[in-house]
Amino acid sequence: MRLSIFLFLLIAISCNEASQTPTPPATTPTPWPEDATKMDTSAAKTTSDEIKYDKYCNGRFGYCIEYMAGVFNPQPESDNGDGRIFTSSNDEETLRVYGALNLDAEGYNIPLEKKFKMDQATYGSSISYKKLGNDFFVISGEKKGKLYYQKTIGTPESFYTSVLLLDKENSETFKLQSEKIFETFK
Repeated sequence: MRLSIFLFLLIAISCNEASQTPTPPATTPTPWPEDATKMDTSAAKTTSDEIKYDKYCNGRFGYCIEYMAGVFNPQPESDNGDGRIFTSSNDEETLRVYGALNLDAEGYNIPLEKKFKMDQATYGSSISYKKLGNDFFVISGEKKGKLYYQKTIGTPESFYTSVLLLDKENSETFKLQSEKIFETFK
């Protein structure tokens, strides 16, 4: 639990405002899977400098994120172009990134605070850390034996979300790498 709090405090401190605000076409966010299990840690190293990172940039929403090459394998981009799922080599750990329009069912913008509360409701009582910033929020906790880390960036037009699901046993191994992943998500 202290690890989650420490990780997200570092992420929250290092976050800055997203500089790109493209106007994408309408979409419904694709839900993220709940069945991630164990990660293949054979490619994991103890320091961030020892890991090779690749970069994924989404053409539709304009966000980018770096991920651990050789640990996470990019799956095909979603059919509607909102994002991509990255899976561990044994298909059990996931990093999911996606964008969604900042519109409710009536076509009005959703305030970041409201989106923050909506996403908290998804996790229920499993949340161990949460922080709302000016243009982002983070939520972390443990659910069904998995640690989850979510960072969402809000703009007037869109929300960009990244969710990392890790096996609880691998959380220390991937501490530095997960920090880098979320620092690069913009």
